[in-house]
Amino acid sequence: MDERLRTPRLTLHAASFPTVDAAAEGNRDMLARLLGAGVPADWPPRLNDDGRMALEGFKFVRDVLRQHPTLVGWWGWWVLLRGSWPSLVGVVATKGPPDREGTVEVSYGIVDSHQGQGIATEAAQGLIGWLKQDPRVRRIVAETFPSMTASIAVMEKCGMSFLGEGSEPGTLRYGLSVPR
Repeated sequence: MDERLRTPRLTLHAASFPTVDAAAEGNRDMLARLLGAGVPADWPPRLNDDGRMALEGFKFVRDVLRQHPTLVGWWGWWVLLRGSWPSLVGVVATKGPPDREGTVEVSYGIVDSHQGQGIATEAAQGLIGWLKQDPRVRRIVAETFPSMTASIAVMEKCGMSFLGEGSEPGTLRYGLSVPR
């Protein structure tokens, strides 16, 4: 598997065990060294909280990759903004490989200092492009809260349509089909 995906402004770097371990432990210096990128002061991205959800997510993914190292790419990609010195600005992820029906759920989070610049959309589009290359993937979905209008805009710009209520109370689900 290619561990890097490129979009016009970004490099998506597959989240390996060492990188996720550094993130889960809050070791910004090690994460920066492993990725060859600066880590901004507002790392990690706030999801629906102050960043604790992201840290808990990193710990979960670390445990998965410890037991299943071949799943690199299926649990997360670091979003690096290219430049004279790349900067870690977010993460895009799936919640694992496709299920039996071929459905994959994606998520994304960008640090506050880089929101509103189209980075989440560009990163999500890069991940979705990678997912579409896998013949097992038949549907790509994402969920958010109705109040998170920027997240809804990302989903719509990625070609997703409203599907209904999400799996968590109060969430909405969007998705797109992958023709085979």
